[in-house]
Amino acid sequence: MRRITALALSLLILLLSSCSFIQPTIEELMKPPKLSQQQMEVDAALKAALGTNSIKLKYPLSGDYRSAYVFYDIDSDGVEEAIVFYQPSLDESGTRINILDYQEGAWTSVYDVPGEDSAEVDYISFENIVSKDYKNIIIGWQPQNSKDKLISIYAYEDQELRGVFDDKYNLSVVQDYNGDGLMDLLLISLRRSTVSLVTRREDAIRSVDRIDISQDIREVIQVLSGRLADGRQAVYLDVYLDGANYATEIIAVEDDALVPLIDISKVYSSVEDEASEEELLNFERTQRYERILSQDVNGDGIIDVPSSAPMLGYEELDESEQMFLTTYSDLRGGVLEPVIQASVNVEAGYLLRFPDEWLDSVSVVAETEVNQWRYIKFLGTLNDRSSELLRISRVSKNDYQDRFETDPVSLAQKGIYQYLGYLPLAGDRELSITRTELQQMFSLL
Repeated sequence: MRRITALALSLLILLLSSCSFIQPTIEELMKPPKLSQQQMEVDAALKAALGTNSIKLKYPLSGDYRSAYVFYDIDSDGVEEAIVFYQPSLDESGTRINILDYQEGAWTSVYDVPGEDSAEVDYISFENIVSKDYKNIIIGWQPQNSKDKLISIYAYEDQELRGVFDDKYNLSVVQDYNGDGLMDLLLISLRRSTVSLVTRREDAIRSVDRIDISQDIREVIQVLSGRLADGRQAVYLDVYLDGANYATEIIAVEDDALVPLIDISKVYSSVEDEASEEELLNFERTQRYERILSQDVNGDGIIDVPSSAPMLGYEELDESEQMFLTTYSDLRGGVLEPVIQASVNVEAGYLLRFPDEWLDSVSVVAETEVNQWRYIKFLGTLNDRSSELLRISRVSKNDYQDRFETDPVSLAQKGIYQYLGYLPLAGDRELSITRTELQQMFSLL
């Protein structure tokens, strides 16, 4: 018996020892990804042109292009050029841009230019801003020890990179707002509390309009471009405010001008007397206490703005304990008009549209230990759950075991998660819904 035990211990030690040999080191985890053949050729050509191997590649922090080697046909000759971001030596902090052209079967460095001093590359993109015939290069820079980012727009002509526009920003959006087939830029600066519109004007890129936004905005959590009910283009800024709540600013874009439609600064500061009754109402219809974003919830092509109020039974509880009913509204005739009302489960990532019969009659109880929400007919207290209408659960496909008494309604699947609904056999006669109605009421965020 002792020999068997000793043998088992020896095997266990051997197994644990062998496992240690395959654990990656920190240095291995920090190694850059292996280069493709094309990237290796560009890398060799760059180092040959610079006369040194002591360079450090710089990788964009965000955007569609996340490699230090970016390939794009920037001169519209049908052949991609290579754009490389690098730091000249390990002792320097500046980022440079090198452009290499593919000539006669080999890569050749044709232009080298400094970027912003002591700045990382935030992102790079390519857009038709000046002309439909060629792309401008947009590079966002993230300076060290600065909350402001810098945006630079370049034109590549005759194998030279020429800067044509610079400005500061925190968030940038590219969209054709005036319908001329060329892209415009919207730049949001929280330090200056401004929104700027950048577009082509007389063959040059210029900031053509700038408006102030509320200084109470602490974070812009989403910028969404979309259409208003009257057909105008608009920008929706979902923001986090001082006071720990969320709201939305709406800015119309017409004739190269920015027109504030929902202006938080008029109603969320010490100068509330400036706001009209309509402006106050509109602002209230954008306020919510959860991170719920504007979106087109009913598929009509118009962006809907959320607001929230405590559900039945939660009115007297602390905000941290409350459950909310969310109202989505459209801006029509200068006023935000409610479109639908829904319960929104931010953590699980779904919303359930309430039918008219449920309004003022139904509340929700969260059962976080089983990742489930119960929808009940409110009978004066949340403890009375005798009239249950619905349960919705988000469960992992790997861990799922049928916990329902009858077959669940399959609502959606996202990644490893399944969304399942349960309808009781004996529901309320006036408030009960069918399986089909449940599927129509449910949608992912």
